[in-house]
Amino acid sequence: MEPIHLRVILLLLVFLTVTPVMGDSAIDWYNQGVDFHYSGDYQEAIAAYDKALQIDPNYEYAWNNKGVALDDLGRYDEAIAAYDNALQIDPNYEYAWNNKGNALSELSRYEEAIDAYDKALQINPNFEEAWYNKGNALDSLSRYEEAIDAYDNALQIDPNYEKAWYNKGIALRHSGRYEEAIDAYNKALQIDPNDEKAWNNKGNALVLLGRFDEAVDAYDKALQIDPNDEKALEGKEMAVNASKSLPIPVIIPLSGIGLGYFVMKMKRRIDGL
Repeated sequence: MEPIHLRVILLLLVFLTVTPVMGDSAIDWYNQGVDFHYSGDYQEAIAAYDKALQIDPNYEYAWNNKGVALDDLGRYDEAIAAYDNALQIDPNYEYAWNNKGNALSELSRYEEAIDAYDKALQINPNFEEAWYNKGNALDSLSRYEEAIDAYDNALQIDPNYEKAWYNKGIALRHSGRYEEAIDAYNKALQIDPNDEKAWNNKGNALVLLGRFDEAVDAYDKALQIDPNDEKALEGKEMAVNASKSLPIPVIIPLSGIGLGYFVMKMKRRIDGL
């Protein structure tokens, strides 16, 4: 589950409007850095942000964006240092707290990441991306009920937050709440019918409930989007084989004879996604 990195888009629009021509001010170098950033040239972006910071060492937005560029290069420790510089200048900079949490999560320092997301949420309780990212960190710590609560907070703010519905489904599945997981995947798919992973994981949850024909339909939807989806191909094959080996209609507990081994095998495969 990939965390969301907040780029300072609104600031970019303001600065480009104010200073459309490249000059030698900190804002000019900052805007140049943003241009490089959006073109994917992160090294040049960092060099431009550094120029801005040579002129104005207290330019917290440049420190934040330098952190995001470092993050994009996988240089997470340096990114954290950049976010810390931004936060020394402005301790209430919620985007920097959120982005620091993302870098900490990339380093599997989930407890520290949660602390950073909580700082962002203390400043702005309606910061849905911070709730979403906190949910991801909690899920990584197997704190599934807390993760579900975090995703629910994000969804109260933005009911159309497709990734939050999808990841809530993942946490519900980890909790063994397969019916609710399917409901969450369905919500995600109402928003984005082309979410291949949501179709695939919906199929996984249906398999765990022994609803093999429905699972095959879900895997087929994933395969319509990506015919080479190995997980969907494997899941479909296992669901088809299982449906042939059991009487229809299937009304059998997950621990029942004939289904138990299959479900255990599927659980191992699914948990490895």
